[in-house]
Amino acid sequence: MAIAYNRRNLGLYTNGCGQLGDNSHFTGYTAYTTNTISNGSAFAEESGSMYGSSFLGGEFVPVDTSKTYQHSVSAYGIANNYLGNPPGGHLGFATYDDSFNFIDLRNCKDIGDCQLTRAATPGVDTVLYVDDASGWSTADPASTYRNLMLFAGSTYTYAGGYTRYTVYSAYGTSGIADIGGGEWTITLTSALPDFGDTDGGGDYPVGTWLANGRAGGSYNYCHGAPNHTLSTWTTYTTATFTGESRNSTVPFRYGTKYIKFLNLRNYNTRTETGGASPTYALDNIMLVECPNGTAWPDKLFTKGSTL
Repeated sequence: MAIAYNRRNLGLYTNGCGQLGDNSHFTGYTAYTTNTISNGSAFAEESGSMYGSSFLGGEFVPVDTSKTYQHSVSAYGIANNYLGNPPGGHLGFATYDDSFNFIDLRNCKDIGDCQLTRAATPGVDTVLYVDDASGWSTADPASTYRNLMLFAGSTYTYAGGYTRYTVYSAYGTSGIADIGGGEWTITLTSALPDFGDTDGGGDYPVGTWLANGRAGGSYNYCHGAPNHTLSTWTTYTTATFTGESRNSTVPFRYGTKYIKFLNLRNYNTRTETGGASPTYALDNIMLVECPNGTAWPDKLFTKGSTL
């Protein structure tokens, strides 16, 4: 298991089990001591005015995507909202690259992957020639569906699956065409950018990989969006996971080097804003490493003793 030596901590989130007795690293909540699982302190959303706001933990937690992990969090319903509906919303994590940039699905391969059949000159070419653009979307809105990713140079390789070389709203609804002879065209709304830090400069050569960048789930909602039962602690724990892919659950997204805890607070009642919102508490927020890929017993996540 991932143990940070010289500190009392279970898992990789500092203070995830309320060991510090305050809301350090989880300042979107208040320290909650009325009913807890471990250490006498948890984290509560008690404002009565929270409907659907995103909360990200204050700590970038380093991960090694070649290793195996489990993610867990326990939730407790304090009070329903003014309409009698329970607290609840998405729980999981957000992923970041080695420069602490958030990893959007529009930076991850696996949709419409194709290769240039003719060299492309940045700053000049508005038409790209590729081997197959049949998987590229022509739907609206452009910022959701019609983005272009380019994998060039040694930094953002196709094999790595992740690139910062993304052109948002790159082409129009009629911008994809099969011209025959094993070629398709992608007609851009402006010249292909020169990303500057690709190896060697000059043209993007034949064989350069592209992908269609499409939005999806903003974060990795590995526990879904459960409602929190009143006066009962419920623990949500993933199965073991490892590796990288384009996803909104598990494993990690391509290019992940760090994560932050994520909660869409009361997202399930986000349209019911006419009165007091639901309130709830969280405890035992954990990311744990699983040696040899073996899942930990459930009692690890529900007991929450310190190490």
